[in-house]
Amino acid sequence: MNYFSDYGILVAGLVTFGLAQGILSVSSITNLRLSIMQNGIKESMISISFVSMGYLTATSVGATIGPLMAGVLYQEFGFQNATLFLIVGNLILVHIFSNLHNRNNLK
Repeated sequence: MNYFSDYGILVAGLVTFGLAQGILSVSSITNLRLSIMQNGIKESMISISFVSMGYLTATSVGATIGPLMAGVLYQEFGFQNATLFLIVGNLILVHIFSNLHNRNNLK
């Protein structure tokens, strides 16, 4: 087993995950707030708490399902392929959410 390549893949995966999490957090909260306001609900403490509740619920579901999915990926595909899936999956999510954010801002 080549530990240096495993370490490099792990560092790349964690850096990609951190960047993706930061980018997705800001864009998803902004999109939620904008879509609420576009649907006629004015900005108030209730609408802001609704956005926070939606974001918290989504991250809690992800924190619950994520380790289970990681265990399955690790057992079935090994460390390197599971980490590569993490990197590619996060990059795809960032691309999708950035396109959605740009589409909402152009309206």
